[in-house]
Amino acid sequence: MAGIVKVKKHSLDQDTARERAEEIVKKLESKYGIKYSWKGDDRLSFEGKGAKGTVELNQGEVKVSVDLSFLLKPMKGKIEQAIDDQFDKKFS
Repeated sequence: MAGIVKVKKHSLDQDTARERAEEIVKKLESKYGIKYSWKGDDRLSFEGKGAKGTVELNQGEVKVSVDLSFLLKPMKGKIEQAIDDQFDKKFS
């Protein structure tokens, strides 16, 4: 699987960061059928057809890790750009 790892600094409190991360994943859930669950207060795991990953919330930082299947590998650049766009909107 092809990997994507993105880290973004932010100045949000932990509760707000959690809400914003969940907003992003809920959008993916409704659009692409991705399922997600929280593992504790600071780690969200998600999985869908051809992709799985995590969102980790640390103080002042959010980290997204995504593994793509062979079929989604050609779309890696577009997926990375979409991640950047969403996290720029929610965590700036």
